[in-house]
Amino acid sequence: MTARLQELPWQAIADCASPLSAAFDALDTRLADAVRMVRARPHCTLDELRGVVVGHDRVDALLAGGRRVRAEGSLVSHHGRSISVGLLLLPAWRALADWCAPEPVERDLVLLALAWELFDHYEPVFGYLNDDLTRRWPTRALVRQLLAQDEQQASLLNDATAVAAPLVQAGVLRLLDNSPSSAASAVGIGVTPLAAALLGDAHEPWRHLAPSIRVEAAPESHGADNGPFVALRDLSQAKAGESRPLLVLEGRDGSGRTMLARALAADRECPLLHITLAPPPNADDRRPHRIDDIEATVREAVLFQRLHDAVILIDGLDAWCQAERPAATRVVLPLALQEAVGPVLLRVDTATKWHGQLQHLRIARLVVPSPGVAQRATIWRRALSESVLSTSEDHAVAAALADRFDITPGEVRRIVMQVVDEGVWRQTHDEALVDSTTHLIDALSLVTRARSRDALGALAVLAPTPHTWDDLVLPPSTMRRLQEFARAVRDRTIVLDTWQFGRRAASSRGATALFAGASGTGKTMACSVIARELGLDLFVIDLSAVVSKYIGETEKNLDRIFRAARDAGAMLFFDEADALFGKRSEVKDAHDRYANIEVAYLLQQLDAHNGIVVLATNLARNLDAAFSRRMRYVVEFPLPGEADRLRLWRGMLPTQAPLASDVDLPFLATAFPIAGGDIRNVALDAAYLAASDGRGIEPIGMRHFVVAMARQCVKQGITPSVAQFRQYVDMLPRHG
Repeated sequence: MTARLQELPWQAIADCASPLSAAFDALDTRLADAVRMVRARPHCTLDELRGVVVGHDRVDALLAGGRRVRAEGSLVSHHGRSISVGLLLLPAWRALADWCAPEPVERDLVLLALAWELFDHYEPVFGYLNDDLTRRWPTRALVRQLLAQDEQQASLLNDATAVAAPLVQAGVLRLLDNSPSSAASAVGIGVTPLAAALLGDAHEPWRHLAPSIRVEAAPESHGADNGPFVALRDLSQAKAGESRPLLVLEGRDGSGRTMLARALAADRECPLLHITLAPPPNADDRRPHRIDDIEATVREAVLFQRLHDAVILIDGLDAWCQAERPAATRVVLPLALQEAVGPVLLRVDTATKWHGQLQHLRIARLVVPSPGVAQRATIWRRALSESVLSTSEDHAVAAALADRFDITPGEVRRIVMQVVDEGVWRQTHDEALVDSTTHLIDALSLVTRARSRDALGALAVLAPTPHTWDDLVLPPSTMRRLQEFARAVRDRTIVLDTWQFGRRAASSRGATALFAGASGTGKTMACSVIARELGLDLFVIDLSAVVSKYIGETEKNLDRIFRAARDAGAMLFFDEADALFGKRSEVKDAHDRYANIEVAYLLQQLDAHNGIVVLATNLARNLDAAFSRRMRYVVEFPLPGEADRLRLWRGMLPTQAPLASDVDLPFLATAFPIAGGDIRNVALDAAYLAASDGRGIEPIGMRHFVVAMARQCVKQGITPSVAQFRQYVDMLPRHG
């Protein structure tokens, strides 16, 4: 007998007039008849076997000791020889009959095994009838003896207790002592703990589910007016004469797919069984039992659904779809679809390529959309109002965060909880955290951005953003265009939502710009200034890590980049984008075809992305025309003129840096038409030369600038000459 079932509050057994109690009464009568037949056989005396066998008096006492009804008008007396017919009044037993025990004798078999599972006092009775005290359970031979009225029923009982029998495969019956050395007739028959809880009418049968199956709580309001919920409820209704499709809930993490499943369960007034599949084994893992464990878990959930009603939600499929041997999708899911009678939901991520793995199944797909700006603002307000962070400015805080971060409801709740958890420490040092709207927005933004940074790994660098507009040295037209771009991002809510231009504009809310100009003209610094102005992280993409020679890897890397940028509300900067965004070539071989596929995939990402993307190129004409058309802003970064170069030279030298009186910055600005990045390199090189010569005592002199400039010319493939350095040519080093 299963130990955890011994002390259950069996509702039906407490009521002696219940169908279950009456069925046990009928079973006791059947057992008493069998005991009388055993007594009629010739035996040796009990005194000779005392302590080895169960005596007649002991058996009589056991069968007479239970709480059961023997009224002449009981359910059993009206229904021939079946001992379980009255159980069809119970929903779980009716479901069992419809599913895998259509014959009365099969249900008698289940009742017999259930009695042994629930009550200790049946064990010595079965040992007595088996004439073997070590076999204290119903065996195949004893089952036939007690239940079979003819050869046909005996054959039916043999089939019902086979390893491949529906009752065994469904997880209702379990075979005991089924070792190869055991005789077939001696194999014991029991019921599984979950089946015992369901068929024994336990108060809380879900407590006997496997640990890998969670029972999710129903929401307080199941959202009857919610569009995705209405669609899910409609899809979950099985049409007459048709099998129920597998329902695929596709969406981002935290988009509310689990809440939708809970809402469906609440609407059906049944539990939600949430299964999280174990991840697939890696190449070194030789354990085959993972698939077996997953299959057993799903079978258990289906058993619960068949006998009790439930909604099943299966999670963790994404990893299996990417596995080399996606056995979970080819073994487990067909089982769930074939055996389940209620809704079975699959939770998959939007980026998961699951279609090919499930193409052999009948499915219905429901995309759970990410919330728009207005919905996100409502979600932020609700999350703030339910926390200690709530202030009179919740509306302003929510509006700012909703516009800045395209994240899901689940992520919003997690971020608010994290800020609350960290707030105890912060408030002891900064009492303005909760009182100040700005501080609260900054705190929530900081946590939001930090949660997504790790997702990029080596694909991008989080660039510092120390610069302001005053640090940029650019022509007025370029500055105006950059500021227009920043203002357009900040004013998206007004234009797209308040003024409703979003209904006529492209599908995404993204802002894209092309920065074209020679290296060192300020493109990266301009991105840094805009990111700082908007309060966003700046991810500089490492194209060498993104582009892969392996088919499909570049798309995966791009997907990671755009997903992480979306979740963090970050700004993406593709420097020297020609390598990735270059013109598509004529298809001459498979490599050309695949390269063009990469470009097409990137175009799709740009169209769908709601964030800010900046492409930088040295030559705009090198970019594919399809990318250029998608750039809302094109900003030219020309080489600086003489006046701007002088500003750059002066701006590169801190006030703390000691300068010699012979330093001639106007000459450097006039004689060398180089970009701001080159000016920065020369200034730093000169400073290090001076520090090396004088160990921090000697000031930076013109000699140091001349030597550093000569090195810069050599790096650019230019031989230093008298025409360039003129009156300072004597300061050039004699030997390179």
